[in-house]
Amino acid sequence: MAKAKRNKKRVIRKPEQLMNLSNGFSGINKIVFDQIDKKRKELRSEIEHTYEMSKAFIPLDIRNYVENGVTLEKELIGQYPRAKTLPYHITIGAYEFQDLAIALNLSHIDVLVWNVESTIYLEKEDEYEHVTASVPFNRTLPAMTHVEFLGGKRDCKIELGHGLKKVGWAGFNEEVLKELKSHKQFDDDFGIDHIEAVIRADVKFINTAAYEEFLRVQDWVNQGREVAEHELRALWIREQEATLKAFSHGLEDVA
Repeated sequence: MAKAKRNKKRVIRKPEQLMNLSNGFSGINKIVFDQIDKKRKELRSEIEHTYEMSKAFIPLDIRNYVENGVTLEKELIGQYPRAKTLPYHITIGAYEFQDLAIALNLSHIDVLVWNVESTIYLEKEDEYEHVTASVPFNRTLPAMTHVEFLGGKRDCKIELGHGLKKVGWAGFNEEVLKELKSHKQFDDDFGIDHIEAVIRADVKFINTAAYEEFLRVQDWVNQGREVAEHELRALWIREQEATLKAFSHGLEDVA
């Protein structure tokens, strides 16, 4: 004997009843959403802080590492002729994945203050003697971009100490050479053997996305060089593919 079907009475609920029902029914989802919201608030709070980052390096070693890396990745780089940067595993790996190198190369931060501590090591050698000397070069610089730090900024004011100031920054390499030329006691027979530099910077993250990516990269680094190189290489490739896709869509729009 077939059972009779009962027509369900349509229930019309007021907005506040729907809200109460939803909260009761999706309690697990609400917990997840609350956790996500809490995490976002924590991240927003953390990027309000100023952090100190640093990188120690020998410029000659950096140049050699990058040149070798470009040679090894010639095929990869050739696939993306529009790329504005070299692969990250090269440019960051050259600095042994130090925190300031990560944040600068991936554009995670604004630098509020740059502190440069470097030493220029000189040598002079002839058939009679081998002479070595060193010249310190230390500067504290105001806020400027990484590009300006390397290439120069005309309108910045720099404290030189002892009440002396100067206007303008010619870029790191140029300023080092200018400092060396100011020491007249070293004649042209002296050549630069190498330069050792430590850069410390007071920085702030530009947004939570940048901060989260920085933390991910640090996690890769903590897992070892092989993981860091693999993941940074993959990150660079993803960015280039996204750029190509966007460029392709742009051409289609124009057409």
